Amino acid sequence: MKQVSAYLLYDINNRILLMLRTTDASTHPDYWGFFGGKIEKDETPEMAVKREAREELGINLEKIKLFKTYIQEDSYGKQVRYIFIGPLEHQPDKLRDNQSEGQDLDLFSLEDLKNIKISRNDLDIIKEVVKKI
Repeated sequence: MKQVSAYLLYDINNRILLMLRTTDASTHPDYWGFFGGKIEKDETPEMAVKREAREELGINLEKIKLFKTYIQEDSYGKQVRYIFIGPLEHQPDKLRDNQSEGQDLDLFSLEDLKNIKISRNDLDIIKEVVKKI
């Protein structure tokens, strides 16, 4: 079963930072989703999420914590997802300048999520996270 680590960063208004996946992404192309990726051999979920943050946005995640582990299945298969959360400590414009994956990024409130393409699994996780932050 595929294992991935993902991170959700939130601002002081409880908006969540999401990435717009590319139109040729292997899963959920042209959808908004989480930053993160596959856990490599000999990596812990936390090591993987920190590596992904450096690769994707050029940042070090210092104040993240494991929120929850999910086992989910969709049309792309079954996977274990380790979801980490933490405060957004960078300006989105600066992150956009450093972004190496996806075609864009932005901050979204729960209300905003009604107007974007996002997977049901991701939406459910975001709703749960926002209740806890």
